[in-house]
Amino acid sequence: MKIKRLLFTGLLLFACYQSIDKELGPYNDILFSEFHYFEFSILILVTLLSMFFDLRNFRKNKALLHLLPSCAGMICILITSWLIYQRIQTDNLKTLVKFISIDRQNSSFELSLKANSKLTLTEQIHNGLTTYYGEYVRAGDSLVITKFSKNDYLNITPDKAIIKNDTCYWANKFATMIIDRNP
Repeated sequence: MKIKRLLFTGLLLFACYQSIDKELGPYNDILFSEFHYFEFSILILVTLLSMFFDLRNFRKNKALLHLLPSCAGMICILITSWLIYQRIQTDNLKTLVKFISIDRQNSSFELSLKANSKLTLTEQIHNGLTTYYGEYVRAGDSLVITKFSKNDYLNITPDKAIIKNDTCYWANKFATMIIDRNP
């Protein structure tokens, strides 16, 4: 019974890690965007099963230690829900200015500077979209990315840019972008 319990707790912690890690990274909207929540669904299912087993063990032994895996699962569900809520709030913020890339061969980029110093960088490759989230500071014609979502996909991460007229030039040659006049 203890080995089964350890394996189940390990599965719960793995689902927790995968769910939070998925929300800290970019949002992929490819063919079936509903699969983005697959890890979160597994986390909820495993937590519910864990609660069932933990409550059964608690009734027998009256030890609070048996409720620890369920509490960890609930905390992970709350953290993941908060990250999803933050992403949705960022998507719904008013877009102040939108830039589109003009010099990429295989993919195109769209940078949206939003209210509250939030940003989204959307990369379109063939039929799929990947959206990265971050924060920025803008002072005059300078733009500095202060926070960027976990990045395993982009070769070059944008960091500093100069905005002149309607063009955005990145210091690390990420992409040259122009203001999108039709947002």
